[in-house]
Amino acid sequence: VINNLFFPPSNQEGNNLVGTLPFELAFLTNLELLVIQSERGLTGPIPVSWSPRLTNLQLVLMGGNSLSGSFPSLLVADNPQLERLSLSSNKFSGSLSGLGVSAPALKTLMLSVNEFTGTIPGSISNLPNLRKSIHFWQEPCLR
Repeated sequence: VINNLFFPPSNQEGNNLVGTLPFELAFLTNLELLVIQSERGLTGPIPVSWSPRLTNLQLVLMGGNSLSGSFPSLLVADNPQLERLSLSSNKFSGSLSGLGVSAPALKTLMLSVNEFTGTIPGSISNLPNLRKSIHFWQEPCLR
């Protein structure tokens, strides 16, 4: 049983991961910690197949890639134990309308340096445990 999956940058040159995120990670249903940081080598959206299969995630750190697509609201909503989410320094776009709908344990949210548009939804006030919103409002998070 795999509970933790780490692909952090191994040095200043990164870990040389390239391509898209594999949909097969959805089969690691006991996954609690997911760290994938590739120094811009990973592209494309977070696979839809990850949700609702990955429902035990507590920590997701995928900043510093070139991931794109919309905010993964289903991945957040399907993980009631999710405490920390970092998607900073990617190429995510669109609105954040799905944020705050269902993330009761979320304590830290990092979304800066993306291409989100619109306003920060009022539903963020529904996140009772959110303590830090690191760089959340810093440009160019919302345009």
